[in-house]
Amino acid sequence: MAAALKPLRIKALCRLPMAFGLMSKRPIPDQLADEWLEPAMTQPAIRADLRKYARGTREGRRRMADANSRLHGFGKPVLVV
Repeated sequence: MAAALKPLRIKALCRLPMAFGLMSKRPIPDQLADEWLEPAMTQPAIRADLRKYARGTREGRRRMADANSRLHGFGKPVLVV
């Protein structure tokens, strides 16, 4: 996780859409981005939480894809949130 976060210290990479780039209309100030990254860079417990979140997100996407593949056979109204 630390290896994945270290490139974000390069300001140009931090502004990419897959990083913080889509979070605001204007670039996020460097100091603010540094403040966001600092805890994850220095605290192992936060990196562990980020790992859990990332794994959960991947699992959630897999479950969603599985459910989507079965929806074509469902003939009743549904609520998609």
